[in-house]
Amino acid sequence: MAFLHAFCLTLWQISYNDMKSLSTIWKHLRRLKYVVVLAFIVLINGFLDENSFWNARLRRERIAVLQNELRLLRQKYEEDTRRYEMLSQRHELERVAREKYHMKRADEDIFVIYDAEKEQQPQPDSMAYMPIER
Repeated sequence: MAFLHAFCLTLWQISYNDMKSLSTIWKHLRRLKYVVVLAFIVLINGFLDENSFWNARLRRERIAVLQNELRLLRQKYEEDTRRYEMLSQRHELERVAREKYHMKRADEDIFVIYDAEKEQQPQPDSMAYMPIER
């Protein structure tokens, strides 16, 4: 309601010359009514609508990004599946436990030698040097 009141006050304050220029603009717009309607339709369909061309382009870009991510995740899944199948064998699991986590059997000692230039020494944690159960 306040908007309507402000709009009426604005119209009341427009002078006669302004009204004359507005009527001239209105006459030009009436002559170009098809162009104005076409521009309005292009504006709505191109940018403002939920299914606009702009939003469709953004959705296509998003689909391309998601498909690329899906391809990468499938490759990672295949690699992890191969690794799981490899580690399901007892001797491979023991090899990885010994090499990566420095685990040992109860009756043996291990010595870990690091090349200072290639690797940094790992920080000891609670899982290091745990005996391997048989």
